[in-house]
Amino acid sequence: MIIDKKWLTNMNELIYFYKKYNTFIVPQNYKTKTGASLFNWLKTQKKHFDENKLSEEQINMFNKIGYDLKKGIDEEKMIISAIKNFYYYNKHLIPNKNHASKNGIVLYDVLKKYRRLYSIDKNSIPPKIFKVLNDSKMIWDEKEFNWMSFYKSAALFYKKNNHLNISSNYCDIYGDKLGKWIKTQRENYNNYRYVRINNQQIELLNRIGMIWDLNLYNWNTNYNIVFNYYKKFGSISVPGDLLDTDGKPIRKWIIEQKESLVKEDYSLSEKQVEKLKLIGISLESIIKERTRYNETSDEWLFYYNLAKDYYIDNGSLIVPTDYKTKQGFFLGYWISNQRKNKDRLNNEQLELLDDIGMIWDTKLYSLYNQEYSNKNQTRINNYLLKTTNQLFSYKDYPDVLSSVDDVKNINSDFYKILSYTKK
Repeated sequence: MIIDKKWLTNMNELIYFYKKYNTFIVPQNYKTKTGASLFNWLKTQKKHFDENKLSEEQINMFNKIGYDLKKGIDEEKMIISAIKNFYYYNKHLIPNKNHASKNGIVLYDVLKKYRRLYSIDKNSIPPKIFKVLNDSKMIWDEKEFNWMSFYKSAALFYKKNNHLNISSNYCDIYGDKLGKWIKTQRENYNNYRYVRINNQQIELLNRIGMIWDLNLYNWNTNYNIVFNYYKKFGSISVPGDLLDTDGKPIRKWIIEQKESLVKEDYSLSEKQVEKLKLIGISLESIIKERTRYNETSDEWLFYYNLAKDYYIDNGSLIVPTDYKTKQGFFLGYWISNQRKNKDRLNNEQLELLDDIGMIWDTKLYSLYNQEYSNKNQTRINNYLLKTTNQLFSYKDYPDVLSSVDDVKNINSDFYKILSYTKK
């Protein structure tokens, strides 16, 4: 009988394995250079030997390297060993998909196989394996096993990050959609409690900090950010780079709370209203604040504070029209609109903008902005000279002015520009 080439290749692989590891115990997941399973090939050889399908030459080759075909691979013993070892070290029988024991048994696939056999006929499972599985608290129900597998992954995430605030598209290191599973548990708890999620599962999730109400969790997290700032500085005039749970300026969250109080839209609970009072936010304080600013909106103040931060960082309000803050707010357009709509601003707004160096003269700002970006010093100098001459002529001939405010504005803008050019 002529031995085929493929069979000889696998025999050489077995010889190579023995020389390298000094054993014939081939792991279940071991692959040859060609990608074949040496474990399965040996099982097939044992089967053929028992059925007298191996040639004398093939049997002699096994005998020559010391491999006992009568004994073959004791797969049952290997499986039992893998189960016992895993349970001993982990105190559960929920292995990861890619877990392999020292003898190469892929335990996840083995358990899946016996779980399927159990659902068909549990008597088809070898008695010794059946016993060790029960002793190791085997989860026979497929749905329960899947739930516990995800729970284990969630517990590991919590242990590492100390929270379960996971985005719905998050996948764990094994590619399982943990974020979607967490979202499903939250929906089951809020909409189908005790139907799709039981008391035991709720208790287990509570142990690892499950967030049942994500909106309330985010609200409390944002509140704590502002509360800690208020506790330290005695104010909620927070800087622009202090961010909320979504990575946006926390100022926006503060504005939203104020708007909810004013509108009385019942989006805030009594407890939340009381907590806001602890950081100086109440309906009374908002009314007082808005009276002080002559009905200046919280949104206007929000952008004003962004402009103030820019002024502090850069020493001027020479802001390109298309400039955006790091958080994505179009500060350049907002400043441009304040200049265009100056007549609509109240006295308090005008004073606040003057305090941070607002340039009201549109043409002067436009020229300086060009110089700022294009270094067109000649044009800016010419306009400054012209503006200076205007100042003197206005002082000499005040009757040519349309209003006294014009003199003040030219004066103010001129000195702002002059101070910037000195810098």
